[in-house]
Amino acid sequence: MTNEVGGRAYSDILRSITNGLRAKSIMEIGTGWGYSARAFAEGGATTIVTVDYTDRMKAENLAAIEASGASLQ
Repeated sequence: MTNEVGGRAYSDILRSITNGLRAKSIMEIGTGWGYSARAFAEGGATTIVTVDYTDRMKAENLAAIEASGASLQ
């Protein structure tokens, strides 16, 4: 997941925060390519609500979100 605009460290931080807070639901404004949504799902979120789910989400990020069991709404 090195193509995240904020870099790999940014994704690691999002995963760590999500896991540390035991966050189950996330609302993301500006999902874009889905790197942050993927990090939230990998951190343990089970529901990710986005206000702009678009066709530009990378297939590998959508697959990772689905594989984690999280739902993208």
